Amino acid sequence: MAYEKFARRCGLRKSACLPLGWLGMAAVLCLAAGFAAAPPARAQAAGEYAGATGVSAGTVTSQPRGFASGGSAKVNNSLTLAKPVGPSPDKVNRAWFAKQAGNNGAQISIDAVPPQARVWVDGKFVGQSPLTVTLSPGKHHLSLTGPRQEHADRDIDIVPGKKQQLEIHLDQTYPQAVSITVFGQKRH
Repeated sequence: MAYEKFARRCGLRKSACLPLGWLGMAAVLCLAAGFAAAPPARAQAAGEYAGATGVSAGTVTSQPRGFASGGSAKVNNSLTLAKPVGPSPDKVNRAWFAKQAGNNGAQISIDAVPPQARVWVDGKFVGQSPLTVTLSPGKHHLSLTGPRQEHADRDIDIVPGKKQQLEIHLDQTYPQAVSITVFGQKRH
């Protein structure tokens, strides 16, 4: 190829020329020779562009870079993520707890103040309050997180066959107001 001869005349190795092509070689030579026609910033940009878009022999892709060919769906000629298939994780976890409970299980209704708190039982997400979960007898750990990062942790003991109702008040993680003193005056 012609640019390989050009590279040999300039003292560059052949292996350095192969992935770059003409545009990359021109940028490298502009940088190396310090031509006045191409200021260093433009030459660097041209070299980076050539390195980013240069394609060596035999590597042709039909997909744009940055998108995996699997796991995406074409919708209206645009690439979008595929919709998840199957039940949500909270439904799967509630079904798992109900299966573990068997005939000895008990239902527990959980209400949180404030409502719409995310609920975890023994480290597994089971949904948002208010909700009802069937649990096996014994000790379980509840963890709740509110919409404004309020938090509560409770250890509960489940009695077989007895329906229980819990109302859990969440503690604020962050204060509602902060007061500071500026030049001797208190500000809120």
